[in-house]
Amino acid sequence: MLYVVFVACSAAIAFGLTELLAYAGLRGLIADSMHSGPAALIVVLVSTLVCLHFQAARATIESVILCSSLASLAMVDLRSGYVPNLALLPLIALAIFHLAGGSELFTGIFGALLVGGIALALHVLGNGVSFGLGDVKLLALLGGILGPERSLMLLGYAFIIGAGIGLTLLVLGRVARRDALPFVPMLGLAFLWQAAAHAL
Repeated sequence: MLYVVFVACSAAIAFGLTELLAYAGLRGLIADSMHSGPAALIVVLVSTLVCLHFQAARATIESVILCSSLASLAMVDLRSGYVPNLALLPLIALAIFHLAGGSELFTGIFGALLVGGIALALHVLGNGVSFGLGDVKLLALLGGILGPERSLMLLGYAFIIGAGIGLTLLVLGRVARRDALPFVPMLGLAFLWQAAAHAL
């Protein structure tokens, strides 16, 4: 029971810290971001329940922090269309902690360069419309934390989810064909998909 409380607290801290840093980084552009209590509670509960199925304690903590930070960044991206640099600090700290052991250092660096490079290419090809530089930095961090194979799968899942949501919104007339959708929410949903598949 104490372990579950610790994991839940880790999720809450990761979500809240990312939210506060995003608010500071955007200097009031998302003034309503400080009133997301119910959403934060749902994120903490869902990420805790899903990530508790990981076998190793370290993997559970890393997953719940990553899940909660992604959820917070997704909410910021939906409100503002930005991924502020300050809000990436919890994930930067997580990446450093993850790679500090040394055994996965090369894999992490390769994942960061590979996935970050793909995101940068999409940023250049789309003239920064479909992929902002914040998305590029976030994907490079995810590549470093998850490694090349898992982060590429995450990117693929995110594109599938994004295509499904985009087509649905297009059919409903909520978006036009050339409208860009925020990508971080797709990444958050894709990570939950991955985590749930791992749990099963």
